[in-house]
Amino acid sequence: MYMKNSAQNVSAQIDVKRVKDNLTNLANRHPYNGESILVRYKDANNYYYGGIRADGNVVIKKKTNGVYHTLVMKKIFSGTYSAVSNPDLIPLNQWIGLKMVVVDGATGPMLSLYTDVGKTGTWKLAASVVDDPAKFGRSISGAGLVGIQSDYADAQFDNFILSDAGTAPAPTPTPTPTPTPTQTPSPSTGYDATVLSGNPVMYLTMSSPGSGSESDKSGHGNNGAYKGGSPTTATLPNGDTA
Repeated sequence: MYMKNSAQNVSAQIDVKRVKDNLTNLANRHPYNGESILVRYKDANNYYYGGIRADGNVVIKKKTNGVYHTLVMKKIFSGTYSAVSNPDLIPLNQWIGLKMVVVDGATGPMLSLYTDVGKTGTWKLAASVVDDPAKFGRSISGAGLVGIQSDYADAQFDNFILSDAGTAPAPTPTPTPTPTPTQTPSPSTGYDATVLSGNPVMYLTMSSPGSGSESDKSGHGNNGAYKGGSPTTATLPNGDTA
């Protein structure tokens, strides 16, 4: 089923509930069967689609000049697919929301597929990809029809919604961190200046035993802490008590 009007950058969503599989004929059992949303549909040989598959995966694919290309695929439903014994891992009799979004980006169309398993009202990003021609060949540009596709199942559909997806946001450049300059401590006395002129790794003036700690005046952050009680104080050449 397809909408009459074409759309380019679009968000399309629908709720689907598979009620019964129609897989009596073994020839109809394929891992790629499922429920899908199609966007930028030009004709039967050129379009994007995203959806859930009988083998438990979500997938975003494109078809160009009659050839399918898998852009991204990811497992979301548990179980092991078998055409003979377990031909459909998509839960039956459960509403599942599907939302497909396509917007033009700097390096190609950006496609995102969201799911809402159980119709909770919360969308979860299941898969996303940029259809970069350098990686996947010719992308599908311009407007096209939007539609839904269901394979070999009795299914119910609800809440088919289309909206304008706008354009992809420009990537935000990563700011270059500005290094914090190391502050050279201002010597309090000529004695301190003499000690600091030798670029010590640590310089503790031992002037505040009551606080339980001493700050490293060399600027290297090697602060000290008193152990075993307060020491006996004396007066240093710089006038500090220690």
